[in-house]
Amino acid sequence: MNGSLINGNVFSDYRENILIDCNNPILAFKANRDRYTGAANQKAYAGHPHIASINSEDALTWNVFRTLQAKSKLDVLSSLLCEELVNPRILIWTLAFNDEASSLQYDVGNLIRSIDGKHKGQITEPDLIISTENKIYVGECKLGTCNQYPTHLWNNKSPGSKVRFKDYFIDNDNPFIHPISDTDIFYHEVAYQLFRMAFYAYLLGKQLKKKPVLLSITNKSWWNLETEDRLRLIFGAGFALNILTHVS
Repeated sequence: MNGSLINGNVFSDYRENILIDCNNPILAFKANRDRYTGAANQKAYAGHPHIASINSEDALTWNVFRTLQAKSKLDVLSSLLCEELVNPRILIWTLAFNDEASSLQYDVGNLIRSIDGKHKGQITEPDLIISTENKIYVGECKLGTCNQYPTHLWNNKSPGSKVRFKDYFIDNDNPFIHPISDTDIFYHEVAYQLFRMAFYAYLLGKQLKKKPVLLSITNKSWWNLETEDRLRLIFGAGFALNILTHVS
């Protein structure tokens, strides 16, 4: 990575931040859609894609999981997932790399569109989906910066939690074993993204007749930092594990 950096933070050419398959159209699409704007805190990088940042979680997600997929090395995840991965199919940002995963790409996209597609804006887009013989893994990469607790994890400041409340808790089957109020602060502000991923993991498992597993892939360097948000995260992660262990 010898490309020029803007203020030491963002590559002028996002491909310099990518270790494998840097000209893949999936990355080009991601770069065009998710970019810095002319907002006061982004002016220096305006027009450049988020994946060009040296701290980009998406770039790291691609570099790791695209490499494992391209090199047929996804089996290295077996010890972490406590399952032997036989002929796994993988999606990154709900998109497939090969024909083997094309049907999974359609099934995932069709399910999410049938619910999220009713609303304006970007639909739910899990970072990682791995389908095995018996399980469907839905993963979000919450990596942040080395030795620095992230400024946001599962929390939310958008109106999405209110817009989709009925989708997740009333109008569709869901895995939540405790009732959630439409004014619940933990849902709306602290863990909206966690609820959303748990909801889709459950529905995908039900549709594909596989056990759903929700993955939160974090950065070990900041995991033990003592902060109020960390306590909220641990509670939230425990809640998600609890609800998904009750899925039949």
